[in-house]
Amino acid sequence: MGLNQSQLTPEQRIKQLEQQLFDTQQALIKTRQQLFQANQKAEFFEAVIEVLKQDGGFYIVKEHSDPST
Repeated sequence: MGLNQSQLTPEQRIKQLEQQLFDTQQALIKTRQQLFQANQKAEFFEAVIEVLKQDGGFYIVKEHSDPST
């Protein structure tokens, strides 16, 4: 809405706030879905690494970058 908040009727302001609440709730749902997916991926990769260690005799070593370079 292009109106200043002081120019809105109480009903218009309520509608504006309801829309803001809805938008915020939708953004929260999307963020939670992304977090859930990221956690699933992390668990999958941890399981793959564990299988490689146990069944394949592989060891995954995280590389550390040299801060002096």
